[in-house]
Amino acid sequence: PAAPTPPTAPSPNLANFIFSDLTASIADAADALNGDSLTRCFVSEPPELWNFMSRTAPASGVPPLLLPIWFASIWLRWFVLLPIRLAILFTGVALALPAFALAVYLRAPQALQKLLLQTLASTFVASWGGVIRYHGRRPRRQTNQIYVANHTSMIDAVLLYKDYPFALVAQRHPGVAGLIQDLLTSAQQHVWFDREEGRDRKRVADILKRHVRTPGNEPVLVFPEGTCVNNEYCILFKKGCFELGATVYPVAIRYNKNYADAYWNSSAATFTRHLLDLMTSWAVVADVYYLPPQTIRPGESPARFSARVKDQICQAAGLVSVNWDGFLKRQRISTKFLEQRQRAFASVIRARLAKRDRDRASALRGSFSSSTLHSLDAGKPASTTARPQQAAKGMMAASASPALPYDKEDLVALVSNRIYLLIFAIGVLVVAVAVPLWGAVAPQTRPWVLGALSERLL
Repeated sequence: PAAPTPPTAPSPNLANFIFSDLTASIADAADALNGDSLTRCFVSEPPELWNFMSRTAPASGVPPLLLPIWFASIWLRWFVLLPIRLAILFTGVALALPAFALAVYLRAPQALQKLLLQTLASTFVASWGGVIRYHGRRPRRQTNQIYVANHTSMIDAVLLYKDYPFALVAQRHPGVAGLIQDLLTSAQQHVWFDREEGRDRKRVADILKRHVRTPGNEPVLVFPEGTCVNNEYCILFKKGCFELGATVYPVAIRYNKNYADAYWNSSAATFTRHLLDLMTSWAVVADVYYLPPQTIRPGESPARFSARVKDQICQAAGLVSVNWDGFLKRQRISTKFLEQRQRAFASVIRARLAKRDRDRASALRGSFSSSTLHSLDAGKPASTTARPQQAAKGMMAASASPALPYDKEDLVALVSNRIYLLIFAIGVLVVAVAVPLWGAVAPQTRPWVLGALSERLL
């Protein structure tokens, strides 16, 4: 009789890992899609109630009953408010700019030049229909102090400069924004930097240290987020301005989105377009809160100090605090982070494959005698003449019960996979059906629906 046939190897179509190996990665992906707080920081959030502006219209379109009011709002904002605001802007600029140029030419005192620039800032605010309320103690000229504020748009600096002539620290911008920066620099010292230049960071830090320690200089205004955020969230504060040893004065700025969206996404619109959007909105309504001064505590690191100041600003302005770095707004995720996640997942698959190979080897070794394995390793047919009756019985048993394509462990893994996939599909189906139904339920009736469901379940 011939040598006993080795057990059939598992089918190559069967996955070499079970579904539970993927659950961690699937959970991370679902959490990233559901709670992507980084993307939410840089997306304009519409107001709770539609303010009859096209850029905040519902995704389903304007309801037919509201079309007359919508057309009336377009006519009012574009053909009534916009001409009035353009007249205010051109008149203010035509009066303030020549006066400022004359003051610079005659070398008038800096106080007069700053007053003219504040008048120009007030002109811009008026051209947006600005209603700005300032709360708290106004800034005063002192040594070793620095003001930090959350950042929504370049108009943050205009609102604050209207109230006090700060020395500004900001990124250099082209176009109209760059012209305004040049105008401000001609009257007092400001710091404009290029975010892409690594050498600018050290230069800015050295300038700030000298500025805050020089008597007679105006207080510095810094936006430590480093980029514009949508005024719903507050991202990580850069710790550079908190390492100067100066007294920090937090400033919280909160805009009312029912009248205008002040968020400026420089990647999607130019500053000129942003100004036009503001001038064709209903009004720019904002509250500015000057909070009590803060100093670094003994044993407190600059990073913890910046986080403490950020929490105070978030509490005053009603913002959501997140710890994302604003650098990620325009940069790709680090390749090191991606490789780390890939290596972690690959280690799970390698461990599963190694275990499967060990189990198969032990199963094969248990199916043959030591002499048979030795003969197979030597490439010779195994001798079964010593016990022909046992070999015949083995062949009869093999013909009576053919070898299965999967072993017991493969079958358990296969069934587990199917069960996990079925549960996952049912969960996705339930969510896909429940979310639209819940959105269709009126807000005032939702507590009643929840109460009825809880009574049925309990």
